[in-house]
Amino acid sequence: MPLAKYLSIIALATAGLAALPAAASPLQFDTIASGAVSSAGQRTPNILEGSFRNNYFVFDLADAPMAADLSLTIMSNGSYSGLGALDTVTFSLFAVSDATRDAVAANMGGRDVYADLGDGAVLGSISVPTPGASGAMPALTIDLGAAKDAFNAARGGLFALGGSTDVTGGAQFLWLSSNTLPVARLDVAPVPLPAALMPMLTALGGLAALRRARRG
Repeated sequence: MPLAKYLSIIALATAGLAALPAAASPLQFDTIASGAVSSAGQRTPNILEGSFRNNYFVFDLADAPMAADLSLTIMSNGSYSGLGALDTVTFSLFAVSDATRDAVAANMGGRDVYADLGDGAVLGSISVPTPGASGAMPALTIDLGAAKDAFNAARGGLFALGGSTDVTGGAQFLWLSSNTLPVARLDVAPVPLPAALMPMLTALGGLAALRRARRG
């Protein structure tokens, strides 16, 4: 390729990259499927419950960027029941298998799905203050930095998380009737343009401009 043409391409690339922010704004991805699967394998859509049920959250990453960091926010849209005797409950998010991801995305349950939703690698957790025997659950934001590699590997397809509390026994629930959509969202901080790349491209763009000026 002639040097002049090469330098022109570099100049165009420099101009395009210069228009991008050095640190892109966070992006949000709403759940496309969510709910719970009971220990008996029964699936309940859009309801997040704590005892004898594990939760799931599915996201479409068709247009997702490479993530530098991410978090999950569960919306403040559900009632709360049955944990009045406890001050706090720990809610954790788990990695799930591809088979479980595909099952819950297709509105399917099963005992194996229930087990996998609360038995993978822990990707994040939060201590939830309980508001008493009943009341409205607050919105919760859980850091998912540990899920960054799994998120990036799932770009272009579906990404799923399992969820479970440390509550055992009895009719004890978090988000008893969280039916408002979206139930949750991912907040994703894209990988920024490397700081060292801009000066290099700017210099190459300058060389291209200088060459054009000399030939003009």
